[in-house]
Amino acid sequence: MGIYSGIHGWLDKIPVSQVSRFHDELREHLRTEGSILETIRSTGDLSDEVAEKLKSELERFSHGFNVEEEKGLAG
Repeated sequence: MGIYSGIHGWLDKIPVSQVSRFHDELREHLRTEGSILETIRSTGDLSDEVAEKLKSELERFSHGFNVEEEKGLAG
């Protein structure tokens, strides 16, 4: 999921310092959804159908992901 989200632009607006949290929360989101990860594990493949489901879940997840305000050194 991490590589997929990175190469398909889902991390473009996520600050580098929050990418790890994005991946952790995405993984938990997909565990809750259940079917995508299970299909990938059982088949060892990311079919077009599963990729579309993953894209839909990434859209849903990324809209709800809260980018935390980063505090600079000054201030």
